[in-house]
Amino acid sequence: MAAKSTYLADKTLKHNTGETAYVMPASIYLALFTTNPTAAASGTEASGGSYARKVATFVNGSNNTDIEFIEATGSWGTISHWALFDAATLGNMLYFGAVDSAQAVTSGNIPRFPTGDIDITED
Repeated sequence: MAAKSTYLADKTLKHNTGETAYVMPASIYLALFTTNPTAAASGTEASGGSYARKVATFVNGSNNTDIEFIEATGSWGTISHWALFDAATLGNMLYFGAVDSAQAVTSGNIPRFPTGDIDITED
Protein backbone atom coordinates (compact mmCIF):
# COMPACT_ATOMS: atom_id res chain seq x y z
CA MET A 1 0.00 0.00 0.00
CA ALA A 2 1.30 3.42 -0.90
CA ALA A 3 1.20 6.58 1.16
CA LYS A 4 1.41 10.21 0.09
CA SER A 5 4.33 12.37 1.18
CA THR A 6 3.79 15.51 3.23
CA TYR A 7 5.12 17.52 0.26
CA LEU A 8 2.53 16.12 -2.14
CA ALA A 9 -0.31 16.35 0.39
CA ASP A 10 0.44 20.06 0.84
CA LYS A 11 0.70 20.67 -2.93
CA THR A 12 -2.56 18.78 -3.55
CA LEU A 13 -4.44 20.69 -0.84
CA LYS A 14 -3.26 24.06 -2.16
CA HIS A 15 -4.13 23.05 -5.72
CA ASN A 16 -7.59 21.76 -4.79
CA THR A 17 -8.45 24.90 -2.82
CA GLY A 18 -7.29 27.22 -5.61
CA GLU A 19 -4.37 28.66 -3.64
CA THR A 20 -1.57 27.48 -5.93
CA ALA A 21 -1.63 25.38 -9.09
CA TYR A 22 0.33 22.15 -8.97
CA VAL A 23 1.97 21.04 -12.19
CA MET A 24 2.90 17.39 -12.45
CA PRO A 25 6.57 16.70 -13.18
CA ALA A 26 7.57 15.62 -16.68
CA SER A 27 8.89 12.31 -15.32
CA ILE A 28 8.39 10.24 -12.18
CA TYR A 29 11.37 8.34 -10.76
CA LEU A 30 11.31 5.17 -8.68
CA ALA A 31 13.80 5.11 -5.81
CA LEU A 32 14.71 2.12 -3.63
CA PHE A 33 15.08 2.40 0.14
CA THR A 34 16.66 0.29 2.88
CA THR A 35 14.43 1.90 5.54
CA ASN A 36 10.89 3.31 5.54
CA PRO A 37 11.05 6.75 3.89
CA THR A 38 8.02 8.16 5.85
CA ALA A 39 5.75 11.03 4.80
CA ALA A 40 8.44 13.55 5.78
CA ALA A 41 10.80 12.08 3.14
CA SER A 42 13.26 10.63 5.63
CA GLY A 43 14.67 7.14 5.34
CA THR A 44 17.76 5.75 3.67
CA GLU A 45 17.83 5.54 -0.10
CA ALA A 46 19.97 2.83 -1.67
CA SER A 47 23.37 3.99 -2.87
CA GLY A 48 26.63 2.78 -4.34
CA GLY A 49 27.26 -0.01 -6.80
CA SER A 50 25.86 1.90 -9.82
CA TYR A 51 22.50 2.58 -8.12
CA ALA A 52 20.33 5.19 -9.83
CA ARG A 53 16.61 5.96 -9.75
CA LYS A 54 14.56 4.70 -12.70
CA VAL A 55 11.87 6.48 -14.70
CA ALA A 56 8.48 4.90 -14.05
CA THR A 57 5.19 5.40 -15.87
CA PHE A 58 1.74 4.81 -14.42
CA VAL A 59 -1.79 4.22 -15.67
CA ASN A 60 -4.73 4.16 -13.25
CA GLY A 61 -2.36 4.22 -10.28
CA SER A 62 -0.17 1.25 -11.26
CA ASN A 63 3.13 1.02 -13.10
CA ASN A 64 2.15 0.19 -16.67
CA THR A 65 5.47 -1.34 -17.72
CA ASP A 66 8.10 -3.47 -16.04
CA ILE A 67 10.63 -1.34 -14.18
CA GLU A 68 14.14 -2.80 -14.33
CA PHE A 69 17.10 -1.20 -12.62
CA ILE A 70 20.64 -1.57 -13.94
CA GLU A 71 22.79 -4.41 -12.70
CA ALA A 72 24.27 -3.67 -9.29
CA THR A 73 28.06 -3.49 -9.28
CA GLY A 74 28.15 -3.54 -5.48
CA SER A 75 25.83 -3.75 -2.51
CA TRP A 76 22.75 -1.51 -2.44
CA GLY A 77 21.67 -2.93 0.92
CA THR A 78 18.45 -4.76 1.72
CA ILE A 79 15.64 -3.07 -0.17
CA SER A 80 12.51 -2.89 1.96
CA HIS A 81 10.73 0.19 0.58
CA TRP A 82 10.28 2.29 -2.54
CA ALA A 83 9.40 5.91 -3.21
CA LEU A 84 8.44 8.01 -6.20
CA PHE A 85 10.24 11.31 -6.79
CA ASP A 86 9.88 14.20 -9.20
CA ALA A 87 13.60 14.19 -10.09
CA ALA A 88 16.36 11.72 -10.93
CA THR A 89 18.40 13.02 -7.98
CA LEU A 90 17.28 14.98 -4.94
CA GLY A 91 13.82 16.38 -5.80
CA ASN A 92 10.59 15.89 -3.88
CA MET A 93 9.13 12.62 -2.69
CA LEU A 94 5.59 12.04 -3.93
CA TYR A 95 4.52 8.58 -2.74
CA PHE A 96 6.18 5.74 -0.84
CA GLY A 97 5.48 2.18 0.23
CA ALA A 98 6.91 -1.17 1.28
CA VAL A 99 8.06 -3.82 -1.18
CA ASP A 100 6.24 -7.16 -1.01
CA SER A 101 9.37 -8.95 0.18
CA ALA A 102 12.60 -7.26 1.30
CA GLN A 103 15.63 -8.39 -0.69
CA ALA A 104 19.35 -7.81 -0.40
CA VAL A 105 20.80 -6.36 -3.61
CA THR A 106 24.41 -7.34 -4.19
CA SER A 107 26.76 -7.22 -7.15
CA GLY A 108 25.19 -8.86 -10.18
CA ASN A 109 21.57 -8.43 -9.05
CA ILE A 110 19.06 -6.57 -11.22
CA PRO A 111 16.06 -5.37 -9.18
CA ARG A 112 12.76 -5.57 -11.10
CA PHE A 113 9.21 -4.44 -10.52
CA PRO A 114 6.77 -6.21 -12.86
CA THR A 115 3.91 -4.32 -14.49
CA GLY A 116 1.24 -3.55 -11.87
CA ASP A 117 3.57 -4.23 -8.93
CA ILE A 118 3.45 -0.65 -7.61
CA ASP A 119 -0.07 0.51 -6.82
CA ILE A 120 -1.06 3.97 -5.68
CA THR A 121 -4.52 4.81 -4.40
CA GLU A 122 -5.96 7.97 -2.86
CA ASP A 123 -7.86 7.86 0.43
